[in-house]
Amino acid sequence: ILEGYLNTSWFGRGTYGIQRAAQAYYGKDVSELNASEGAFLAALLKGAGLYDPTLSAANRTRAEERWRWTLDRMVKIGKLSPEERAGYRTFPKPLESNPLYNTGEQSDYLVELATQHAKKTAHIS
Repeated sequence: ILEGYLNTSWFGRGTYGIQRAAQAYYGKDVSELNASEGAFLAALLKGAGLYDPTLSAANRTRAEERWRWTLDRMVKIGKLSPEERAGYRTFPKPLESNPLYNTGEQSDYLVELATQHAKKTAHIS
């Protein structure tokens, strides 16, 4: 359920899904994100238009507050050690918005889903 949610959720910048969001905000694969960058992307789920720090000073303030809160919650629930948390003092500034990612489509996720289905059912490699 969580995987499906993360792969179809709106992250702003015309992106749906955590993989596209990682590309749009940090120019990297989701597997290459650190906890700090992941915490910021998680904050976007509350309202991407309100938390993209490149859109306004108010957004930046909200994004940084939510980012800190998310990291602190990760410590509280045991997903991040206090020592690791101490290493994330600087907000992970995302890239400026790139029109390439403003397609408003879920195509990457759906293409991947179709590819996986084809591989399973037709034994395509």
